[in-house]
Amino acid sequence: MLFRKRKQIRYPHRAPLPIIRRRLPMRYHMKHQFTVRDLAFLQTMHALTGSPIVDGNRVEILRNGVQIFPSMLAAIRSAEKTINLEFYIYWDGEIGRQFAEALAERARAGVQVKVILDAVGSAPMSQALIEFLQRNGIDLEWYHRCAGTRSRGSITARIAS
Repeated sequence: MLFRKRKQIRYPHRAPLPIIRRRLPMRYHMKHQFTVRDLAFLQTMHALTGSPIVDGNRVEILRNGVQIFPSMLAAIRSAEKTINLEFYIYWDGEIGRQFAEALAERARAGVQVKVILDAVGSAPMSQALIEFLQRNGIDLEWYHRCAGTRSRGSITARIAS
């Protein structure tokens, strides 16, 4: 680059900042104040979620769609009284159709099914799928509706039996 113009230094009186290249991502270690078996943990979880922690529950960590979707579908298929879901992203496709069919089957079986969909995150959802859900007795509501756009669907969920 022989003919390249030199950039004018913005702050000539300040020492240049060192550039540090890290090989590994930076990790932040927080000191734990109590374990999950401590009463303080249960009280903190109750305060954060608004739901009391009761004996007999179990927690399973699911890390991605491959782990999450089968568990969600199993919970939907086993619901007996109510299903309440909130979806941020819901699109057509194999998983979207599996959810729609499972929700419709439960609604036809007399389970009260309510689904809240984000209109922005679920924009790819087809009108045919929306109509299928409504036709099968699923109570569909939307949030984040934009003026002048048509409503759509989404997928991030909370399931209750």
